[in-house]
Amino acid sequence: MKHKKQAQCLATDMEYSLCRTARSLLPLFATKDGDRPESLLTDYPNPAPIVEALRTLIDIMFPGKMSAGPVTGDELGIFLVRRLSETWRLLRPEIERAIPFRWLGAAARRERPAKRSNARREAVRVMHAFYGRLPDVRAMLIEDVRAAYEGDPAALTYAEVQLAYPGLLAIASHRLAHELYRLAVPIVPRIMSEWTHAQTGVDIHPGAKIGRGFFIDHGTGVVIGETPHIGNRVKL
Repeated sequence: MKHKKQAQCLATDMEYSLCRTARSLLPLFATKDGDRPESLLTDYPNPAPIVEALRTLIDIMFPGKMSAGPVTGDELGIFLVRRLSETWRLLRPEIERAIPFRWLGAAARRERPAKRSNARREAVRVMHAFYGRLPDVRAMLIEDVRAAYEGDPAALTYAEVQLAYPGLLAIASHRLAHELYRLAVPIVPRIMSEWTHAQTGVDIHPGAKIGRGFFIDHGTGVVIGETPHIGNRVKL
């Protein structure tokens, strides 16, 4: 009986502490519309589906790289349609959430975002434009694979480059994020680039312009900012 009373007392003390802490935290969060340091992240783009969309896009560029199993030639068309559909489902809502930040200038950061219907239409337009650019991204990545194989004496096969080289993962992620950057999508490309940075040690701003046949050897500690314009057939 004594132990039961002690347990009840501890539970009461814990609940009191939780409530007291929550009351102290509440004033430190802004719950109204606007982009402020104390704002809740409710209407902001969600990093989790954005990263999952990026992983899916990389799997489209290199079928089987991010999948649980191999992809055969007979299944490739179905695989691509399925993965493109998954990407649309994941990415379109996050672009819709990001679009209003495009319309918030430095002097209007606390203004109400644009109407959600406008953001939705623009998100759909962006997705169509982005998908139209994916074949060009794939063609550039083929050249990047070739550049890595030819530029590194330690590379024994193209398979090794595609599956194990962090530099290739970094440039693949960048080329995808860069297309969204070119389409004036806020926030989302930066989330993609920072995930890639954490995975590979390569930090490339999505605004960087990088030519064809690009190879990053090893990659750890490489930083490429927003303004560089790197030409064709460059090795770092």
